[in-house]
Order: sequence, then C-alpha cells, then structure tokens
Amino acid sequence: MMESIDQKLTIQKVSERLGLPKSTLRYWEKTFDGLIAPERTTGGQRRYAIEDLTVFETIKRLKRSGLSLAQIQRQILSGQSTVTGATALHPQLVDHLAESILNEVRYRIHALLKQE
Repeated sequence: MMESIDQKLTIQKVSERLGLPKSTLRYWEKTFDGLIAPERTTGGQRRYAIEDLTVFETIKRLKRSGLSLAQIQRQILSGQSTVTGATALHPQLVDHLAESILNEVRYRIHALLKQE
C-alpha cells in the first residue's frame, strides 16, 4: 500500500531524526541518485518515504565507520552493504527504486504539462 504524500517526511523532519544538516541530505540525494528519490509536492518540496530514511541511515552508519561516499556507492551497488535490512540488490529495494523513479517521472510530466 502506497503512503500518501502527506504521510511522508519533509526534509526538515528527516534532518531532525538523523541529526544531519539539510544540505547533507540534499547532497547525498544527488550523490546516490535513484537510490534516494523523494516525491515532490506541487510546490516542489521533497517528501521522503520511510525507505528513504533507511537509506540515509545506512549511508550515515557507513560514513561513521570511515568509508567515503565513493566507497559506500560501490558497496551498495555491489550488494555488499545492507539497505532496508537486506542486500542492496534485494527485490524490495528494486521495487522501491522503480517506484521512486516512476514517481519522479510522473512529477516531471506534470511539471512539463503545467508549463504548456
């Protein structure tokens, strides 16, 4: 069951929960493009799913262990690191990524249609 955009977390809430600056969250979102893909409100504000929070937590944990973002990317892409409680290539993660990409495509189509 998909949660509505109103039930998702703002960047402020994610920042507070994780104790990370919003700028770090935006940077990680860009760095891990596709893995973290929040929905956008009609005003363009980010809304994160709980799964996104889990990904941020995993990145934070790996950063604290001394890994660079490049090393974390390699680990996640190779399936050596856990995200959402299973290997990074677990079907749940694939489903999450597909849903996130689909939502982003929908958002961009709607934005394009509004410009016309």
